[in-house]
Amino acid sequence: MDNMKLSSDSELREHLLDDGDESRHDRKPSRRWMPRSLTALGLAILALLVYVAAVFTVHVAAQLTVSYQVFDTHFTLPKDSLRYEERREWGGLEHPWNLAPSDELDAAWNDLLYAMNFRATPEDLDAVGENKTDRVRVVGGDYAAVLGVYHHLHCLNNLRRVIHWDYYGPRLAGTRHPEGYSKEHSNHCIDVIRQSLMCHPNTAIYTAQWQDDPHSPISNAIKSDAVTTCVKWDSLEGWARQRALVPGNYFYLPGPYKSNRAIYEPKSSGASGA
Repeated sequence: MDNMKLSSDSELREHLLDDGDESRHDRKPSRRWMPRSLTALGLAILALLVYVAAVFTVHVAAQLTVSYQVFDTHFTLPKDSLRYEERREWGGLEHPWNLAPSDELDAAWNDLLYAMNFRATPEDLDAVGENKTDRVRVVGGDYAAVLGVYHHLHCLNNLRRVIHWDYYGPRLAGTRHPEGYSKEHSNHCIDVIRQSLMCHPNTAIYTAQWQDDPHSPISNAIKSDAVTTCVKWDSLEGWARQRALVPGNYFYLPGPYKSNRAIYEPKSSGASGA
């Protein structure tokens, strides 16, 4: 009986140690633990890499979100209609903008500024966080508004006329709003355009290319091979033209002050008064 018990205990002990400490046996140590350990180590490293990648992705996405939020905030109204294209940074003069002062050039500028004034709904102004107190309204209850780019183009056109005053002076004599061509207004336009350029700086690289000019040994011209992303003007203009306030086709509602309580025809120089 004792021999049977010892034999049974010995068999039980050997069975319990199959997956444990086999150093008590004379046979060679088992290596079955190595594949399992390597697998566990690989999974741990993979999990660590996934975690690091996830943290990095979240960080980058957060930074990009902040950048795009700043951009989107300034283009809330027309942004869904805007389309973009890749264009060469430096282009030659384009017709008709390269023409000397003429009726054809003036017609091109008038068409370009057709949608300078547009109709903005109360919801539009709420979307961009505009204060509606004492803002100019038009018949129908909407607001007279101007997109910033049209304000800048309007200023550029006024400066163009001032530069060519020998041509435009006689033609604009006795016009309804001569103050639009005063030094004060010109200074206003220069600073508005300056602020816009510094707010949205163009960082393309320009270099100087030598020119073969026997009369000027150091003759050179500014050139650039840069490609930049531009708004397709037609997409922005199409959005604005659908909402354009055409002079003669709308009226202002009475304002809050005694001097502007009568309904009157709007000025054609822009709702901003610029």
